[in-house]
Amino acid sequence: MALKDLFTRASRLGWRWYIVLTAILVVLGIVLPDFYVRLITEMMIMALFAMSVNLLLGYTGMVTFGHAAYFGVGVYSCALLVDKLNVSINIIFPVSFFIAAIMASFVGLVFGFFAIRARGIYFALLTMAFGQLIWAILYQWYDFTGGDTGISKIYPPEGFLRSAEGYYFFTLIMVGLCFFAIYRIDRSPFGWALRAIRENPTRTEFVGIRVKRYRLVVFVLSTFFAGIAGALFVYFLRYAHPHHAGFMKAGEPLLACLVGGMFNFFGPALGAAVMMFLDWLTNRFTEYWPLVMGIVLVLIVLFFPMGIGGFLSERFNRIMGSERE
Repeated sequence: MALKDLFTRASRLGWRWYIVLTAILVVLGIVLPDFYVRLITEMMIMALFAMSVNLLLGYTGMVTFGHAAYFGVGVYSCALLVDKLNVSINIIFPVSFFIAAIMASFVGLVFGFFAIRARGIYFALLTMAFGQLIWAILYQWYDFTGGDTGISKIYPPEGFLRSAEGYYFFTLIMVGLCFFAIYRIDRSPFGWALRAIRENPTRTEFVGIRVKRYRLVVFVLSTFFAGIAGALFVYFLRYAHPHHAGFMKAGEPLLACLVGGMFNFFGPALGAAVMMFLDWLTNRFTEYWPLVMGIVLVLIVLFFPMGIGGFLSERFNRIMGSERE
């Protein structure tokens, strides 16, 4: 079978799984109790956050320790609009997502302009420094952001969206659209150029690709999706706090990428879901849940070096290969 035919078949299978997964999520949103609906809603939001980080980590080979800053910008863009403007939430709600994404992208453009000039550990340290700068502003600017008190009562519009099921389906649509956009980036010439930069930036520069420009563009795209994830999160949690932009929050999507598999498209999303499920499960049975969860995550990283998504993808390809034989 020709390589083009294999690629076409794999793409079709991917879309079939995407449709099946969407159908399952729709059914779960209808039949599950509110608690589990909220749990899956948060899983979807964190999956989008992890996918945004993986545009840098998995596709371009850029390790970021400060991506929670742009998530936090998305959170506070919506929270401040609701808190400071005396305008109907029915008007603010749709506009706030656009503003959150634009603000996160603008901050990403400013910080990324300087950060992409460094490589390796220096890039990672710069992103962490910029992330801590955003956290410090949110924490110290008490009159505007509420400081460590945060901003509460960030409700979505009254009616269907304020219910657990309503916001679940709204989140499913938003995350699905973002996933589709990331998928198109993944399959575009731009996505393949990012892979070339990840593998060998020097050779990529030699063939005429402007590495710094591509890095800046993908950095801004990544912050755009992180801002949308932050906007979804603040209306879900109904509360904004500086720790949403803190260093600990920045570690969550990185761990999700490692657990799920940074070189598999759905790997980071799967890793985010697994981590949140483990967090919920261990909290039910022991007060030492960080220890238990840490041990489980270490075992996953040791026995699944390509992540859970990479392992499942490899097994699936082997089965498909044996069927073709």
